[in-house]
Amino acid sequence: MTGGLTPVRLIGVAALAVAVIGGAIATTLAVVLGLVFVIARFGAGAAIGLLALGGLNALPGPNLQTTIVALTFTAQAVDVLVLIVVMLFMRPGRRGDHPRPSAVERRIAWWAVAFLVLWLIVVARTVVGTPVPIRRAVYWCMDFASFAALVPLFARTFRDKAVLRVFTVTVMIGALISSLAQSVVIISRGLLPFLVNTTTVASTAGLPRLYTGAIDLPFAALPLGLGAALFGTKPRYRLAGAVVTLVCLVSVALALTRARYIGMTVGVACAALVWLCLSDAAARLARIRFARAILAIAVTAGMLVLYHPSLLGSSELTAVTSRVNTATAVVTGASSTQTVDVRLVEAGRLTGYLGGQWLFGLGFLDPSSDYISTLPNGSIRNGDVGYLNMIMTMGVFGLVLYLAPLVLLVGAAVRRRVRRVRDPNVEWLLFGGVAYLIATLISSTTLVILFSTTGVVAAAAVVALLVQALSPPPVREPPPDEPRILARSLAGAA
Repeated sequence: MTGGLTPVRLIGVAALAVAVIGGAIATTLAVVLGLVFVIARFGAGAAIGLLALGGLNALPGPNLQTTIVALTFTAQAVDVLVLIVVMLFMRPGRRGDHPRPSAVERRIAWWAVAFLVLWLIVVARTVVGTPVPIRRAVYWCMDFASFAALVPLFARTFRDKAVLRVFTVTVMIGALISSLAQSVVIISRGLLPFLVNTTTVASTAGLPRLYTGAIDLPFAALPLGLGAALFGTKPRYRLAGAVVTLVCLVSVALALTRARYIGMTVGVACAALVWLCLSDAAARLARIRFARAILAIAVTAGMLVLYHPSLLGSSELTAVTSRVNTATAVVTGASSTQTVDVRLVEAGRLTGYLGGQWLFGLGFLDPSSDYISTLPNGSIRNGDVGYLNMIMTMGVFGLVLYLAPLVLLVGAAVRRRVRRVRDPNVEWLLFGGVAYLIATLISSTTLVILFSTTGVVAAAAVVALLVQALSPPPVREPPPDEPRILARSLAGAA
């Protein structure tokens, strides 16, 4: 049994009950009861996994992102707070064990403390120097603080291998269901509001385009699935990884988000360059598996086209191809697009208002209390300008501190691979984690992956997985009474 398992189960059940308050309780009762059974059956790993899926707004049922629970707190925000509390009071390992944190975990913990202190300073500065009340200042940029809190807590929780295993399976199932549901909605032009929670639906290149925070789930699962398909230690792990990769690839492609295309392509290419191009047995084996996968995909695609030639002219393929072509044109500088031009205009207006306060930003100026008429929606935060969300609020200093663990962990994983230090059990995590973090760093130039609730939950979980992959096996610390027991045993033997 895992230490603290019973309280975690009870808190997880309570969290799910809170998450559905105020939103379609009757239609979700069966799902809630099913989730309660899963938590009761599989314990802490399932509770953490389901709460993480709730933070990603990927649970069946009401839209947690738009359901207000109390004051201005959404059900999604409450879910993330409960997730933090559950992991804060959870004790990893078997009852009586006291595993020491690794050096990487300790550094991550100190980083979290440093960032949270800076975040609190910005909150205090905002309340003192602007008309924004403390409640609005705290809530408006709570996603920044959530990321700093979740990373070390996820890392500590993942020390327990049983919890990590159940968490991984839970989130993998959630990624498959969410990805399939999103793809079905786009292809069928229908609606699955019970499975796909959207903030809005637009039309792009003749296809419905879903604006849903849950797209961060397949975006994170895709590179990790590819890592499992290439470096899984058992055939069933590699097969599961291949299935997750293909399903999530289709979902990400149909999302029609060019920044994600560019980021994922660069991230996977960089990881492949490091993990597949070195001259060792692991790279050779991964190259063989990769070649077989490409061949299988090509043969399957060819058979589908021969059976149904109209697939080549389908609106889905045409839309994805068009978006890829425009993304390539933007990257190469061959042309621009209307959305890029709009983003440049918005960025110019924001930086103009920022003035000379680049280093520490303007604070948490919630537009409901401090509306700025010269800016889009009166806000210094904007879903189209990526990193400027952090620069405008916490400055370049805050941005550098915020991104530090992502950059340093990528460097540590690459350095370990180049030195040919290898553990077959975690190689898939290193490959997938590096690919995802690079993709996220690039895509966040114009997207809010790192500056939204759903994005920070996904990023924090992957960062924590990478922390554990880079950590040596935890050292068991003797409980306080163990030396006395050992001394008595030796005395008796003498």
